[in-house]
Amino acid sequence: MPIAVDAMGGDFYPHNPVAGAIKAVKEKNISIILVGDEDKIMRELDKYRFNPNKVEVIHAKEMIEMEDHVVTALRRKKESSMHLCFKLHKTNQVDGVVSAGNSGAMLAIGHYILKTVPGINRPCISALLPSKKEKVLLVDAGANTDCSAETMLQFALLGSLYMQEIHLKKNPRIGLLNIGSEEGKGDERSQRAYQLLKASSLNFIGNVEGQAFFNGDVDVVVSDGFAGNILLKSVQGAADFVSNLVRGEIKHSFLAKIGALFMLFSLLRLKKQTNYAEFGGAPLLGLKGNTIICHGRSNPQAIAFAIKFSQWSHETHLVEKIQESILKYEAMLKQIA
Repeated sequence: MPIAVDAMGGDFYPHNPVAGAIKAVKEKNISIILVGDEDKIMRELDKYRFNPNKVEVIHAKEMIEMEDHVVTALRRKKESSMHLCFKLHKTNQVDGVVSAGNSGAMLAIGHYILKTVPGINRPCISALLPSKKEKVLLVDAGANTDCSAETMLQFALLGSLYMQEIHLKKNPRIGLLNIGSEEGKGDERSQRAYQLLKASSLNFIGNVEGQAFFNGDVDVVVSDGFAGNILLKSVQGAADFVSNLVRGEIKHSFLAKIGALFMLFSLLRLKKQTNYAEFGGAPLLGLKGNTIICHGRSNPQAIAFAIKFSQWSHETHLVEKIQESILKYEAMLKQIA
């Protein structure tokens, strides 16, 4: 079955979603359903050559703007492209949903239509980021700006299962994002989350401060969505800043240009490690469905990567594996219910 792509999502719709979809079709022969304003989508499709049997367009009367309030998106725009994507998934007409649109709306609509895996109260955004050693998973990266310590324990479980099933990381190390590494740091919720994680059967190694995030000493960092999203966007902003700074210095110095030639491979590798497009999208863990959220500024490459990841996630039965694995932790989850 195809992957549903919200063609009206992101800062550069419908160009980037359509271009990314066509890129995925050509590279991986994936079938796509583009959902959104049919006229605008068809005008974009006219720019490309592709197998028409692999691309379908479904018209949506409405679209969810990036600045729309979650309640507006959920209750008043039920004919939006995002709503229709999730309905297609709910009725098993597609294997997954990809959108670079309003992440809050994505969470709310996905939760409303698909529901959550039994034992999980809220889904979370899982963002994979680079570190000095291997990649580190941040949960939650922005879905839940206000949540309880018990919900954060569930995020830790989802993140741990994701790293086990997808990245084959045995017994992933879990850290709690906090203002200090010592036990007892942080507000009341952070201290409560620390105790829950410590008492759980997860491989909890303690608090992790912001500057230690990239050391590679943990595999999963747990946070509420507020702090997690600030961290994520700070990382992205810092990466862009350093990249622009390096480019600026190279342009203004002849010696720097000469040096850059010798460092070209290293600079390209650094760009690849910090480029959000290389990570595609972030799965909404905890939903009973295959849902990928992309950055609003995602370019066609990032959209294509997210589509390919969605297809791979379906083929590897990620959601089913998480559902099965959560059963092993049923007693732990009941204790905090």
